[in-house]
Amino acid sequence: MSIRLATAAAIGLSTGLLLRLTESKSTPQWPRKYQGDIPKMSKKTAKMILNLPQFPTQAQTKANYRALLTANHPDRGGSVYLSQLITEAFREMEK
Repeated sequence: MSIRLATAAAIGLSTGLLLRLTESKSTPQWPRKYQGDIPKMSKKTAKMILNLPQFPTQAQTKANYRALLTANHPDRGGSVYLSQLITEAFREMEK
């Protein structure tokens, strides 16, 4: 009888501890914007990120930007950092 009582007490304690641990931790609120700093990049780096040839046309730049951003958009499970890096590369190529 005492084994049953000890087992029930252990289960009750572990369940109570588990409930307290799960109550204290809420689901994390991931930032919608990357909090770090996107480094300033050169045109050469921007071309590498956007997978562009040495002398890209404006249409090639826009098409590659859209394809990469669609594949890496945070709303579709992509990385916030990568999407901002792709956008910065596109802005650098527009200059």
